[in-house]
Amino acid sequence: MHSTPSNMKADSIWIYKLFLCVVLAVNSECRKQSLQQYQKSEETRLLCPDCPQPSMVNNSRSLEHCARKCSRNKKTFTCRAFYFDHQNRKCHLLPFDRFMDGAHREHRVNFDLYEKKGKYNC
Repeated sequence: MHSTPSNMKADSIWIYKLFLCVVLAVNSECRKQSLQQYQKSEETRLLCPDCPQPSMVNNSRSLEHCARKCSRNKKTFTCRAFYFDHQNRKCHLLPFDRFMDGAHREHRVNFDLYEKKGKYNC
């Protein structure tokens, strides 16, 4: 049996589709896992006016994107929690959590707070 260019092209497309499905499945699972490491508090944000390091605010494509940004520690900024502004799609990365002296929660519609599980799990 001889392979024709059209058969080879069909085989290539099938392999590409299979590869794409695997990549999408793995990516979806990673997104779920990134949020599972956080404790969610709905309609809440965390403030700490006396903390030495301010929060970092970024535009965010999604809640999962925000969680991944917080999970990636940088040398100059350690993210312990974040709150997501659903209305403005802003990600507020926090170098403190609820255990930090001076930190307090505030009820706020359109905001959800995510704190890393465990006291200092960063």
